[in-house]
Amino acid sequence: EVDIRIRYPDNYRDLKVLDNLRILTPAGAVPLSSVVKRVPKPRQDSINRRDQKLVYEINANSMEGYATNAQVDELKEWLNAEQILPAGVGFRFLGQAEENASAGQFFQGAGLAVMFMMGVILLLQFNSFYHVFLTLMAVVLSVFGVLLGLTFYSYISMILTLTGVIALAGIIVNNNIVLIDTYQRLLKNGYEPEDAALRTAGQRLRPVVLTTLTTVIGLMPLVLGWQADIFSGSFSSKGTGTSDIWAPISYTLVCGLTFATTMTLIVTPVLLAAPTVLKKRIFKQKYRPDPPIDVEVAIAE
Repeated sequence: EVDIRIRYPDNYRDLKVLDNLRILTPAGAVPLSSVVKRVPKPRQDSINRRDQKLVYEINANSMEGYATNAQVDELKEWLNAEQILPAGVGFRFLGQAEENASAGQFFQGAGLAVMFMMGVILLLQFNSFYHVFLTLMAVVLSVFGVLLGLTFYSYISMILTLTGVIALAGIIVNNNIVLIDTYQRLLKNGYEPEDAALRTAGQRLRPVVLTTLTTVIGLMPLVLGWQADIFSGSFSSKGTGTSDIWAPISYTLVCGLTFATTMTLIVTPVLLAAPTVLKKRIFKQKYRPDPPIDVEVAIAE
């Protein structure tokens, strides 16, 4: 077999000449433009497939100063609302959005496993489901603190932030463990539940605050990206690649620990005494004795 290629001269190699190219038909020679509609399209050099499906990848960077997740959500809403894609064509976000979704699924399972294991250990220690609930409630409060702190943070990394939340869960429960252990000890010493809750908050206020304060101060150099060389005596606050990794984790720990400790010192003592207070109020309201009836007795002479 011999391949034979016939090419036009250089001055005839353009699209206008192609339109004037005549082809033979039963009615005679006609120009190509009369039977063919030419539409310009980008050149497709290769075909990409994922899971045996034809895909076309569009690469773009997120705008500076905006969160990637927020821009992805905005694009999803726009694509779903406008419905510009034809039937049978779907879309999926890859890159950081895909990594964030995968990390979210992993840390969701890891968080539930951590909460379950801590709950089992606390139940063996306290022998009370209610006290276990109060201890683990601090983890939920710390998550609210993290979300509040991230509204003021410029860089959000799903993987690093969730790593900080998992590490925070093991730190934040210590304050509630100390409070509940003191409360149970005071009950054994004969104190009333209301008095025991007040004494617990007073006795453990300073240790809890000092523990949180020293932890937060110790993490501030990582949050601010400070680095110091004790051998050369140099100090820098510009940050490096290593500090960029540790800064989101440290910031998560600081926000969650500060918020959860403040709420724990207020909420936990109140909830420790709440069952007793509610029982007394319900008991008084339900079994309140009737007021005495004044009876006038007439004595006949």
